[in-house]
Amino acid sequence: MPNTTPTAILTRPAGRSDALVRALCQKGWRVIECPALAIRAAPVESWFTLPRPAEFDMVVFVSGAAVAGYARQLGKGVEWPLTTLAAAVGPATARAARAAFGTGIATLYPASAQAQDSEALWDVIVRQPSLPRSVLIVRGQVGREWLGEQMRARGIEVQAHIAYEREVAVWPTETVRTLRDWAAQGVRPVWLLTSAEGIVATLDQAQANDLTDWCRESAFVVTHPRLTRVLQHRLGEGAHTPLISTALPEDDAVLLCFEQIREHVSLC
Repeated sequence: MPNTTPTAILTRPAGRSDALVRALCQKGWRVIECPALAIRAAPVESWFTLPRPAEFDMVVFVSGAAVAGYARQLGKGVEWPLTTLAAAVGPATARAARAAFGTGIATLYPASAQAQDSEALWDVIVRQPSLPRSVLIVRGQVGREWLGEQMRARGIEVQAHIAYEREVAVWPTETVRTLRDWAAQGVRPVWLLTSAEGIVATLDQAQANDLTDWCRESAFVVTHPRLTRVLQHRLGEGAHTPLISTALPEDDAVLLCFEQIREHVSLC
């Protein structure tokens, strides 16, 4: 008898999917975590040269990892100034900023019903009564330059700061064995992919373990429309077109997307 249990493969960094794992399991999903990337705080040359929130009108956080990395770099004892606005690409990142720096800090972010990216945040910023004069963009070692370019074009002084680093997370041998067993059994999983770098890392590992063809028969949930093009390109031109659905990068939205795929697609 084939296994009819729907299977979810989550590729967020370790520790970032705990709540989603619980929610999927409660809905009857079989879940395995295969982190694509490992996240760590970026080193700083000197604490005294670290950019402080008080030096800027606005600090932009591109992700929860940016919040966590910057908080670790600053350490304890640094109070967030009331005059500095914390901007985020979405409500989850804004919540992380309030948890890290105090619930009283002022935050600015796109509504959860909107796309959660630099374009959506910029649209919110330009609708404010006035533009900030100086902005610190807290990010990883690589990232899009679009937001900084828009700000500089409007005369805003922008400084980018690396708060975290990403590196490829290698799948353990036991994980690879499980994925190969599922491939042999004809299991059709649903993968969660949340970044372009994560897509590349995931499919590189799949190729290294002879799982590329299986991936092409899988379904996918991505957290931004841009990622659909990245995924299709990495799977190969002319290859079987997989089911790719887009969800906002919040657990409730991702869970709903998984459930919708489950209702309309055979996953066994």
